[in-house]
Order: sequence, then C-alpha cells, then structure tokens
Amino acid sequence: MVGGSGGIGLAVARGCAEESLGVTLVARRQGRLDRATASLGDVVRVAAVVADAGSPVALDRAVAEHERLHGGLDLVVVAVGGGRPGTAVETSAEELTAAVERDVGVPWQVFRSSIGVLRDTAARTGIARFVVVGSVAGLLPVPGFAAYSAAKAALRSLALSVERDEGGAGIRATVIEPGYVATPLTATIAVPADDMLVPDDVAHAVRFLLHLSPRASVTKLVLGRVGAGRHEP
Repeated sequence: MVGGSGGIGLAVARGCAEESLGVTLVARRQGRLDRATASLGDVVRVAAVVADAGSPVALDRAVAEHERLHGGLDLVVVAVGGGRPGTAVETSAEELTAAVERDVGVPWQVFRSSIGVLRDTAARTGIARFVVVGSVAGLLPVPGFAAYSAAKAALRSLALSVERDEGGAGIRATVIEPGYVATPLTATIAVPADDMLVPDDVAHAVRFLLHLSPRASVTKLVLGRVGAGRHEP
C-alpha cells in the first residue's frame, strides 16, 4: 500500500487487513507509519517501510520486504498525489512537470518495481491486481486545476495500458476515480465535508475488486458524490 500512512491509503490498508491480507505500508515519514501500523491492530501481519515512492531502489526494497514477509504479492494499491491550483496559462513548466511526476511518475515506478512479483503471483494463483487512486478530474477537468486534471487523466491512461499489456499474464489493473473525499488534503475545498465521500468508500471499492473472479475486468471505477453533476468532483 503506497501512500498508506493516512487518509484514503490507510482506509484501504485497513480494508485489506479485514480481508485477511498481509499488508505492507509504504510512506516517507516514520512517525506517521508507526501510528498507521498501530491503528491496524494485530489481526494480520503489517509491515511498514519508509521509502520515497519516487525512488526505484526504495520501492524495490519495499516490494522485496513484502515478498519476504508474505510470500507473494496479490495486490498493489497506489494512493498518492495532491492538487495545486492553477489554470492552464498560469501553470509553469516546472509545476506541470511536478504534477505529472507526482501523479503519474510515482505510480509508474511502483508498477515497474512490483511487476515481477505480480506476474509470479498471477502465474501461481491466476490473478494479481494493480490499483491506482485517481480522480474524476481525470474525466472532466476541475476549473483552476489544469496540471492536476491533466496528470489524473494520464494516470487513467497508465492503468488502461497496464491492463492491456499485462492482462494476458493474469494481472488486472483498475483506476478508482472518486469525487472529493473528506481528508486533510480537501480541508480547504469549498464543499462541506459532510457532502464529500469518505475514505472507506474507496476502501470498499478495492474490497469489491478482491472478490471478483479472474474472468472479470474492471479498468475504471468512478465514485461520484450524491448531488454533484456527472464527473464533477
């Protein structure tokens, strides 16, 4: 679980633990990881690896640690990113590059680091899953968030490419695209928290995928908010 120390990522990790899956949390801050690990209890073995998700070496180490502890890798979930305001004309080249690196480059690197173990698991059990948490902004750009919207659209395309490239090997890829989710990252959004989705909504979407047969393919899963327009955040 990359980005599993809080918010959506921690909710997904908790859901996986409730499904009796061994969990490895990957994040940059030891303190947050320690608190997240403690909150998951001791129903399943939970490992925590401090790593910069943009570092191939660090991610390779995290994948190897998970395989050592759990004997394989059934599911990878990447929940990282964050939007910064700026229209297309206001966004600098540096800001666009940073958005693409954060929202596409990190998931791509996680995929590269985990694909070997995912293939091994799929060959042994018939299926393995690669899941990324995107946004409805990847379907309909959010006004004033040009770089973020473009990066989430590219993330969606990445997930579709993984499914197309690796589906024959038994790997299923899904992008979950929620509207606004009530987390610290959306605390400044001018939408009441009570009108937002909750992190467990995304966690339940991941759990839904876990119960599908290897015959099922769900490449896109949109979670809209009641009262919001189609594909509006």
